[in-house]
Amino acid sequence: MRFANWDGAFATVFGTLVSGAFLVRFVQLQHGTDFWIQAVAAIPALCGLFQIPGSILSRSFVSYKAYIRVGGVLWRLMYVPLLALPIAALDGNLKLAILAGCMMVASISLSMVGPVYNDWIGGLVPPNSRGLYFSKRNAILTGVGAGVGVIGAGLLDFFKSRGNEPQGLVIVFGIGLAASAISQFYFEKMQDLRRVEVVAPNLRAGLREFKRPIADPHYRKVLVFLGVFFFAQAFAGNFFAAYALESLKLPITFLTIFGLMQALGIVVASKPWGYLADKYGTRPLLAIGAVGISLTPTMWLFCSPDRMAQNVSILVSCHFLIGLVWAGVILCQFNILLSTSPEKDRGVYLGAGQTM
Repeated sequence: MRFANWDGAFATVFGTLVSGAFLVRFVQLQHGTDFWIQAVAAIPALCGLFQIPGSILSRSFVSYKAYIRVGGVLWRLMYVPLLALPIAALDGNLKLAILAGCMMVASISLSMVGPVYNDWIGGLVPPNSRGLYFSKRNAILTGVGAGVGVIGAGLLDFFKSRGNEPQGLVIVFGIGLAASAISQFYFEKMQDLRRVEVVAPNLRAGLREFKRPIADPHYRKVLVFLGVFFFAQAFAGNFFAAYALESLKLPITFLTIFGLMQALGIVVASKPWGYLADKYGTRPLLAIGAVGISLTPTMWLFCSPDRMAQNVSILVSCHFLIGLVWAGVILCQFNILLSTSPEKDRGVYLGAGQTM
């Protein structure tokens, strides 16, 4: 499980540096419209539909690790073009189209193996220790992602101050890709699980199996909750970052500092949330967390252009408070999927939940 945490930590470095505010800035440098700003957030989510065939196909593999490896490697390779795109002498729309195509293949590859990876990790952790283990894992990944984001943003602002922002993006993306290689190294050291019952791939029969989570009245409520919850999260999407960069004129470093404060809140609160989840159960804590998260956009309503000190003070403090709540939500969202999934069909149930 320690190797799993190292794998996750370096994969988080990779994911942080090739997404979020860094991709938003890349789109802005190509004079991309609001459509493109949201597209870089929407493409991975839309490709989540491929978790269904991925979960079906995985059941024909004895080894969890062998199946996950293929999608993981392709996910990493599809971001290699980012080493050239920021400085390539190409039309901006063409660059964005290439980025979208690479992101689509990468996201499909990741979606095909995502539920299986979680099924694998879930099978390695004893049920009565999941709250403690996953709270610790979430704290590690969140802290690493936020810390690396600040470093990457500082590096990018340094190059921007010297008129070399595209070159700065190349370096940031390059660091992310180097981290992805280290992540793959630790992935290879992880313990494998062998599937007890191997099923030949049959798409029609597999799709019939995916009706089971929907037909399950208890799990159907979980799916409805997740649908509403993630719709609310994705509706504004990358517009928060675009608003901060374009309207409030905040340096990208400040955006990552806000993320760092939120991560600090998650790290501080992760262990208490894990203890409470193991003691009182997932559902009541998730209800409390959902109410708290609904207040997230409120902080932005009190920000105004040309009021740098006010904006920073509001956003730094509020991101920390929101992080305290997010710690519980991140943990409980995953745990409720595990706890409401029958062990025999965990992969199918997780695939349905994560597809939603």
